[in-house]
Amino acid sequence: MGFCGKTGFRFFPFLRKRCVAQNWTAFPGGAGGSAIKMEQTGLLRGEKKKKDRQKTEADGKFSGRISPQGHPENPAGYWNMKSRFSKRKRFFLFCTGIVLAGFGVAFSTLPGLGTTPISSLPYVLTFIFPWTLGMTTVGINLLFMGLQVLILRRRFPWTRLGQLPTLFAFGFCIDFGMWIGSFLVPEQYWLRLGEELLGCGLLASGIAFQLLADVSYMPGDGFVRTLADEYDIPFGTVKVCFDLSIVIAALVLSLCCFRNISGIREGTILAAFLVGFFIRMLQQPLRHLKRRLVK
Repeated sequence: MGFCGKTGFRFFPFLRKRCVAQNWTAFPGGAGGSAIKMEQTGLLRGEKKKKDRQKTEADGKFSGRISPQGHPENPAGYWNMKSRFSKRKRFFLFCTGIVLAGFGVAFSTLPGLGTTPISSLPYVLTFIFPWTLGMTTVGINLLFMGLQVLILRRRFPWTRLGQLPTLFAFGFCIDFGMWIGSFLVPEQYWLRLGEELLGCGLLASGIAFQLLADVSYMPGDGFVRTLADEYDIPFGTVKVCFDLSIVIAALVLSLCCFRNISGIREGTILAAFLVGFFIRMLQQPLRHLKRRLVK
């Protein structure tokens, strides 16, 4: 008992918790009683701080990357982890959209009936330079990225550099789709027209998946968004004018280099109407997918 006094705590600190746990008292009326009370109060405060620290660390774990799914003491951790899984699914949908869009551009170009309006200028460049369609697409979009920097200058958000991996992946998917589709080019016109429709459907599906995921966008769309924000013009209006200017530039370049129209045919006009129509058709079925995978 006497070891639970002030002197005992000094020389035998391991008895401190034991004295408090056993509720021992020191010598009655002596200084040891005050020492026991002070030590007990200090230990309780220390235990409280330790529990608060553990709770704070646990809350951090629950809200961070290692939160256990469905923990009963912190259900918010479950929803945070669910949100993290939702980001993974969104990224998967975005990658799927990039692949589908790349294959859509390839399959709408291979039949030789023209290509999509946004790809008309890169397609004409393939007749001038010994480059693939994916390479010219990357080059043109890098120009659009540079135009964003010139317009915004110091206000350019560096997070938009995330468009670059999207661009290179898109260019690779276009060339890969061109290589696969080169074995499937039919000779009959109606089969080539069917392949053109297939390409429009794939491109519309890829764009719809990218819109659903809402992860990133192509530098061309980033340039359109920059113009719309800077000059306070509706995005849809700028987008239509942008696509029209791309087609006009392809026409002028083709006439100047070849004295005729190359790379722009009935498939270009068909894609201009059908891609948007297919996207509107896919919006309703994809809402159910968005509720299950994204939200």
